[in-house]
Parts: sequence; C-alpha cells; structure tokens
Amino acid sequence: MTKMKKMLSAGLAGCMAALAMMMGVGAANIDNVHFSGTEVAIASAAADSFNPYRAVTNSTKVNLNEKETYQYIPWSVYSGFGYWKIHVINDSKSTIKVKIHKGSPTGTHVGDTMIIPAGQEIPFYCDEDSPLSTGAYYLDVSTDGNNNLKGTLYYKFGNTYEDIL
Repeated sequence: MTKMKKMLSAGLAGCMAALAMMMGVGAANIDNVHFSGTEVAIASAAADSFNPYRAVTNSTKVNLNEKETYQYIPWSVYSGFGYWKIHVINDSKSTIKVKIHKGSPTGTHVGDTMIIPAGQEIPFYCDEDSPLSTGAYYLDVSTDGNNNLKGTLYYKFGNTYEDIL
C-alpha cells in the first residue's frame, strides 16, 4: 500500500508541475516583443474585420392570407437590428405590393414600395446607409384588389448591412 501511495504522490506532483508550466506560459511578459510592419498590418486588418456583435435574426416566415387582398404584418425593429431583408414569393395571379409603415398599419410610409409581379419571387434589402430606427412597424401587403394574396413572405433583421446579405 505504501508503494501505491508513493506512485500516486509522484503522479500528482507531476501533474501539478505541468499545470504550473502551462499557467506560466499564459502569463508571459510580452512588453519587449517587437513585430514587423507586415505582421502588424495583418493583425490590424483581421481585428478590423472581426465584430463580436455581428448578428442576424432567424428568418421569419409569413404565409400570406389567401382569403384577402391585403394583409398587415406587425414588424418590430429592436435596438441594433435596423438592417432588414424581405423576400416575397408571389403565387397569386396579380402583382403584390409591400410597403413599410412606421407606428401603425396606416402610419408614415417608410422607404420605397416593393413590387413583386405575379408568379415571381424577389428579395428586397434596406439601403446600406439607411437602417430603420428602433420601434413598431407594419408591413402592408396587398394585391390590385381583383385577386387574393397567395404566397410567402420571409424577413430577417441584421446588425450590419453585410449580415442580411
């Protein structure tokens, strides 16, 4: 039994020594380390392209109401997620128009009207320099009034313009 205790003690001492060496590596003083201009430029470019807050929401699917010629879809824009993408699949027999309204279904019209011809699907993006401000919005989806809606609308929000592409 004494021999087993000695072997176990030696093994644990070895583990502790290895742990101390690993922790020492992480605590190295690098104040006197110098890098060439190329290495600094590469590191700087990598740091500029990395954004830990870069984020995009999951795509939300909305089936258009086939019993109506128009539909209002509540749309909330949260802080930091003002960049948007809307993708419409138009399975109806007429052109579908999508408008964004701020505050209410008939509130201020924001941006351009999105037009999707019958039988087509088209993605739309916010302007690169014009994310929406935080708040309540509504998507006003409509046909010409002669045919009901039919199709699917998808949307998502991003933290940057690149996130929604």
